[in-house]
Amino acid sequence: MTDIPAPVRLLAEIPNAYVPPWPGSERIDDERFVIWFGPAMYPGLTVVQRVSADDATVADVRAILAERGRTRAIWMVGPSSQPSDLVERLVAQGLRPDTDPVLHILVLSGEPQAVDGVTVRRVGSFEDFERFFAIQAEAFGTERDVSDGGRAHLEQVWEAERDCPHLTTYLAELDGEPVATARATFADAGVVLNSGATLPAARGRGTYRALVRARWDDAVERGTPFLTTLARPTSDPILRRLGFDHLGDVQLLVDTLGP
Repeated sequence: MTDIPAPVRLLAEIPNAYVPPWPGSERIDDERFVIWFGPAMYPGLTVVQRVSADDATVADVRAILAERGRTRAIWMVGPSSQPSDLVERLVAQGLRPDTDPVLHILVLSGEPQAVDGVTVRRVGSFEDFERFFAIQAEAFGTERDVSDGGRAHLEQVWEAERDCPHLTTYLAELDGEPVATARATFADAGVVLNSGATLPAARGRGTYRALVRARWDDAVERGTPFLTTLARPTSDPILRRLGFDHLGDVQLLVDTLGP
């Protein structure tokens, strides 16, 4: 395994604490946690990371969520979280494992192979952005906080993001037809891979690998040749074959507020 610098490791494990914020999102930094509220495109997405909990932490986070009308939050507990029995403590306070309860912390520090037959381009128009969201919605569905509720805000989000220097959205095409999408958030230590999605009919044809390569090329161009991601079990095998190193796991717990 390549020696991975400490800032890259932290970016990989706790991205919401170290990336520049997405337009329209909100981040609350507390010495015990970071809460990230997704933009209007993802109206139900709330993530709690960098957790160093005491007995009052869950109640304090729940109060913040209630103030903002949020009814659900995903807690991410990684290697740097404290105390060592944090998962058990959170479960005792009513949190439950997510549908995919474990994410794998992965970092790529070497050039991946190029992919023939797939065209990758940056989203450059509102029509492209609509296509990006449609691919995500079909590939992920509501279980990934992608829903018609977010669709109503697409134009607003596009206008906020279109000139954002640290966030790029990509489309991958087969025979001129967009069939896969992904995003990259550029930070000082490296690049966080977000939102990779491929239409079911196009899977197995190299689009996912091509999107990784496109983001690697942009990372190198910016002088930050590290790709980081928290991979779900479905993505983990292909990313490891591309050369990503496994740095540990993050456990996902869901907290549902209200009756």
